[in-house]
Amino acid sequence: MRGLCRAIEPGVALGVLAEPGADLRHLRRLVRAVAGRRRVPIGTAAAATVYARDPALPARDRRGRPALLVPRGFRPERAMPLRALAARRGALGVPVRRSLLYWEGGNIVHDAARCLVGADTIAENRARLGLPHAETLAILRAELGRDVRVLGEPARARLDPDAERVVRSGQAAYHLDLDVALLGRVGPDGQLVALLADPALGLALLPRVLAHPRLLAAHFAPRRDARRLLAAAYRREAVRRMPSLRTYRRQLVALGYRVVGVPDLRTDTRTNLQGIANVNVTCCNVLPARRGRIPVVYYLPWGIPALDRAAVARYREAGVAPRAVSDDGELAHELMRLHAGLRCLTGLG
Repeated sequence: MRGLCRAIEPGVALGVLAEPGADLRHLRRLVRAVAGRRRVPIGTAAAATVYARDPALPARDRRGRPALLVPRGFRPERAMPLRALAARRGALGVPVRRSLLYWEGGNIVHDAARCLVGADTIAENRARLGLPHAETLAILRAELGRDVRVLGEPARARLDPDAERVVRSGQAAYHLDLDVALLGRVGPDGQLVALLADPALGLALLPRVLAHPRLLAAHFAPRRDARRLLAAAYRREAVRRMPSLRTYRRQLVALGYRVVGVPDLRTDTRTNLQGIANVNVTCCNVLPARRGRIPVVYYLPWGIPALDRAAVARYREAGVAPRAVSDDGELAHELMRLHAGLRCLTGLG
């Protein structure tokens, strides 16, 4: 919160939602201490997750007024009661509308031109509601008030409604926002620009990244073996992810985007032997915005100098000004350990 208050211009409103039963008096005192003169309204609402983007998206009603769109159910076994959803209106000052569809906000990314939805969301609504691809897109277009296209391969994706999980994915990762960021129109020519995870750039930095003690500190093996095991894990996951990321790139280019790759290093979390420590880094989970006429991205540094310098260079190549909202790499690592990032906790709309 302190970093956001410092980085985001005063004209951008911030709001906080807490779980029912939270000590709001103490929370307000803490928020005042970091927000200074900025007014930050605080409300309560039951939620299935602490990640704000997953159960709610900024949208527009038919008259173009802002609204908050919530999914049909954030997984049926964790559905939120309607009265809890209605409580959000008082906290954020906008009406709440309930979608006809199942989705998670992290699997929908957008700019002023369009929204992109992950292929697995198409598969989920096909399995749960029997909706064909085109009908799901038509509903999303009506609800979000803008053009909606798909990234990934819906024909490959399959959700098992009994197991409540995707058993075959058509995406590079379970949420698009870990791999794609839409920056909108950038530069004097108004070119649409997108950031895309690029494991090849991450692997090119691997010797310098692994020289930093942060990623090896919690490994069970001696340092030399840990470096070898982790490097092999990064390379395996890069091979697995590259075909899906190449598909994303082709689809983005076909939609008129200039695509800028950013460093990316991932492992298969199902076989992550480090457990309590994060070893995955992505540079796509950013908040695109504008400060006056200048396009910017707010980001969390990783505290690994070679990686942070490379990410900042790529943001600048994309034509945006990078602004860190923290100087502590621990925050980025702790969020990623929970399979989340800056955009999962907050968003600009």
